[in-house]
Amino acid sequence: MRHRQLNGSLPACISSTSARVLHVLDVANLLAGDVTMKRAEVLWNVYAALAPVAEADLVYVGLSPRDAPVASFAFPSRVQVRIGERREAGVADDLAGLLDPNWVDDRFTCVIIGSSNARFAAPLARLSQHIQRIHVTGHATKSSTMRRATHHTIPLPTSNLEPPLAAA
Repeated sequence: MRHRQLNGSLPACISSTSARVLHVLDVANLLAGDVTMKRAEVLWNVYAALAPVAEADLVYVGLSPRDAPVASFAFPSRVQVRIGERREAGVADDLAGLLDPNWVDDRFTCVIIGSSNARFAAPLARLSQHIQRIHVTGHATKSSTMRRATHHTIPLPTSNLEPPLAAA
């Protein structure tokens, strides 16, 4: 699979009005484990500017049981919040389970994974070849396994993930 790192330009499946996109975001992974209500709000705003969410798109965010009470309400009401199991990879495993080829291939033209967790690579690889696979990475750790399983990587500007300081 040919892979491209994107800096500024978006793949056609994101900018097309006829495409239907499945967005899957592992919040703790994108925020390097430092999840607060404000950081989750900022994450959503930065992500939505980077990968605009159309009316027909479906959006899932994954939170741990520890982070859910803090960050669940940081996302718009149309975003479906999934709370993972109480184990190390519970959130990633729960979100990766959404990538069933029998369900995704018939409904979407593009899948965007917001995580550098390699647990997404195998389910992504099982999707039909006509599905564009995009990896949004939020911190310095980049997964070569995810790179091989996706067509494009979009770096999330991590400097923008810090909430603005309150006005004095």
